[in-house]
Amino acid sequence: MPCAGNSTEICGAGNRLSVYHDPAKLGPSTGGSGLGSTKVGCYTETGAGRTLAAKGFGDDNLTLESCAIGCVGYKYWGVEYGRECFCGNTIQPAAELKADSECNMVCAGNAAELCGAGNRIMVYERVSD
Repeated sequence: MPCAGNSTEICGAGNRLSVYHDPAKLGPSTGGSGLGSTKVGCYTETGAGRTLAAKGFGDDNLTLESCAIGCVGYKYWGVEYGRECFCGNTIQPAAELKADSECNMVCAGNAAELCGAGNRIMVYERVSD
């Protein structure tokens, strides 16, 4: 159904709720899901090694949540190139912080979320599990 205040927006329906997610505001989590994280920023990958070098994996269904869960136990987690996830306890010192707008590729598993870009990784810091 259209929203009462703006008919160009959708506001659920009878017994239906429209739910929206702002990936920049991942709040505290429960049950060890790893989403208790805050966005650190968009970094470049460097010739000196990965920005987050402890662990990495690719996933054609990647979401912010699946990356956070895949990196439980690490201080930082990040998404890159729409389908790649990396974990680490430190950020590579040679990595350069760029504008968040440079991490503009949608996540392979959720087109409503952004998952870095080519040679750009959006890094999050875990604040709770």
